[in-house]
Amino acid sequence: VLKDAESTAKYGDKGKNGVVIVTLKEAGTFSATLNYKDGDNAEAGSSVRVRYTGEGEPNLLFIVREPWGEEKEVSRAEFEKIDPATIDSMEVLKDAESTAKYGDKGKNGVVVLNLKRSQRR
Repeated sequence: VLKDAESTAKYGDKGKNGVVIVTLKEAGTFSATLNYKDGDNAEAGSSVRVRYTGEGEPNLLFIVREPWGEEKEVSRAEFEKIDPATIDSMEVLKDAESTAKYGDKGKNGVVVLNLKRSQRR
């Protein structure tokens, strides 16, 4: 996880809200950045941007977890439309942990967004 000066030094203005970087087994890196439409003010149009560097793109599983524990599998496009202001935390699961919890769907890695208690989607 990169934040503050470290994230802006590496990713410029795009990284000002923080960057999560995951190095994958296969050559390549997955990163997610929080993008606010209007500076630091979250509003419609804000998003989570997912980027993969390497050959091909891994088939990652994206999960949104409600505060009460309900989980929903979402597409990458749906994941990227989530307002960063509604996010409490993000988890990355891989290897045995991801397959133990999500089975074959999780074999390439799982990204879980935990939503804030006050938010409903």
